[in-house]
Amino acid sequence: MNVTRKPVHSPSALYLEPLSLVGMDRWLDNCFGQARDQISPHKLPRIFFRADDVAIPDTNILRLMRLFQTYRIPLALAVIPAWMTPDRWTAFQEMDRNSPDLWMWHTHGWRHVNHEPDGKKQEFGPSRMTDMLTSDLENGLKRLARILSDRLTRVFTPPWNRCDDRTMSHLKRLGYVAISRYRNSLPTVPPGIVDIPVNVDLHTRREPIPLDGWHALGLELLQGLVSGQCGVMIHHTRMDDAAFVFLDRLLSRVNKSDWLRPVHLYPPIQFSE
Repeated sequence: MNVTRKPVHSPSALYLEPLSLVGMDRWLDNCFGQARDQISPHKLPRIFFRADDVAIPDTNILRLMRLFQTYRIPLALAVIPAWMTPDRWTAFQEMDRNSPDLWMWHTHGWRHVNHEPDGKKQEFGPSRMTDMLTSDLENGLKRLARILSDRLTRVFTPPWNRCDDRTMSHLKRLGYVAISRYRNSLPTVPPGIVDIPVNVDLHTRREPIPLDGWHALGLELLQGLVSGQCGVMIHHTRMDDAAFVFLDRLLSRVNKSDWLRPVHLYPPIQFSE
């Protein structure tokens, strides 16, 4: 199968006019300080990170993984099945073998293709015929199970964080244990599937003015931390050097924190070396 590489998108505006290093540190200190002041000392918040659109072992995804490896913080990697090949998996395996406890490889749709003629993008939305939708779900799981073997966790992240209720039913039938979308997504999950939403978007932000982007991101991060379950969404194809610098400083704060628990997306237990 020939798989066309997805083009790299432009970074969000806030990284095109990034804060200075001192400004980033002050921004993070302010956000983390406010969160710590608002949470109960007896209920430490959890934080997890999810990287989407994974399959091609290019410079950015490997740089991203090395960053998480440096800080010993777990990362959930959402893999697009149709893009993954045995050769590409081999390229990932050296890093996977070096730190297998850090990575949670899981399914990210089938081909990451939009099938909705109108409205918001979805790969598994209402415009799909049921037999085609089911076939794509089955093919995605079979392909990743064959290539990744026991390194695959049966968690599903739908492209664009959206899917319909038929998808939910088929995920349960296929043995998926959890789904990860954006906060407050519909439909609700059926019994037997855990809903593990992200609530912080680092790289697909739409604010055209950089300062507006930093303000909105700060609110998301603060609200996520105060909620007790902070899920951070990453898109490595949108990351430039400024985005990597910011993520480096964010992970450093998480690593040094004595009041914040980095966890795996699934199962959401505290990570320990």
